[in-house]
Amino acid sequence: EAISRRHDVMAVEHLLYGLLHDDATAKVVKKSGGKVEKLKRALERILSDESQTIVIRKCSQVGMSETSLRMALGLVSIMQNFSLIYVFPTASFSQMYVKTRLNPIITGSPFLRSAVRSGDGSDSAEVKQLGAGGFLYFRGASSDTAAISVAADAIIFDEYSFANQDIAG
Repeated sequence: EAISRRHDVMAVEHLLYGLLHDDATAKVVKKSGGKVEKLKRALERILSDESQTIVIRKCSQVGMSETSLRMALGLVSIMQNFSLIYVFPTASFSQMYVKTRLNPIITGSPFLRSAVRSGDGSDSAEVKQLGAGGFLYFRGASSDTAAISVAADAIIFDEYSFANQDIAG
């Protein structure tokens, strides 16, 4: 999506927008309670801005973090052996997010509840195993190795502006 728009940087918005056009991903978003068309329209407005610099200022709780989280859950649930690291500014921030935001989403969705594998330590505040060998890791960026200590196919960095910029880069 970033290449087709000739953007120099690929952001989460590009990934989400592209994935929302995939039937399997859209199905997961819908099953998880997301509104695909509404998300597409919001992301289209952001991505179609032709300014050299785009600054998105948002108030708290407009849904982008939850949208990213639901997309991460969907990817890990449906893609075989897909691993994703979801990074927050600190480990305590990550643990709080898993407890207050992620776990209620999983509990409230029969599809996600059945996709979570447990019993072998792969259902905790640091890792969730879903579907066919997919792993969703939660890490804090409060040290140089916290977010890179696990091999992964993708990384989402949430609440980037709160992170130590010397570490987050």
